[in-house]
Amino acid sequence: MKQAVSRERCVSVWTGDAEEETARWLLNVNSAITWWKILVPVLTIFGLMMASTYWGLMSAAPDTYKLSGMYTALPAAGEMKAGPRWLTRLNRNRVPWLAVLVMWVAGALFLLPLPAWQQMVNYTTSVTVLTYGLGPIALLVLRRNLPELRLPFRMTGTSVIASLAFICSNLVIYWTGFKTNSCLFSMVAIGCTPCTTM
Repeated sequence: MKQAVSRERCVSVWTGDAEEETARWLLNVNSAITWWKILVPVLTIFGLMMASTYWGLMSAAPDTYKLSGMYTALPAAGEMKAGPRWLTRLNRNRVPWLAVLVMWVAGALFLLPLPAWQQMVNYTTSVTVLTYGLGPIALLVLRRNLPELRLPFRMTGTSVIASLAFICSNLVIYWTGFKTNSCLFSMVAIGCTPCTTM
């Protein structure tokens, strides 16, 4: 039966006073770092959950990543009858708390199988490039179906640029790997299924 190694036993491996003090200091620092590694994510999750109940706080945040529409997408779906009506329910601060809760649960469940931030970055890159990759296709289809459409700007070489953009976006998605793409396209299939059954 193995027993946990005590601090004194670890320290006794070292010889000399300076080494012993260094070993004690490292053990104490390691203990503090371990608690810090546990405390930071817990406090972050708690802080984000508390911040999500104040609509003005989230709206006042820097709009660097253009997430402003994320907080209103589910309630808007409920109002437009494209989603459940209960998603539009507001709390006393006029926050659609059920929609925020659904988004939080979906995000938490989505991030559970992902082992690291690298995987999340791969997924985010794939999703972003997938949405950007639809633009060149739409441009080519509109150019073919509406050739007489007058634009307020000039677009030269659209067939070449759009084709290259589509190829590049597919290469970026391909390079993120099979694991990321299988998760991505599973989520796309799940998301597209309700639209096709309506």
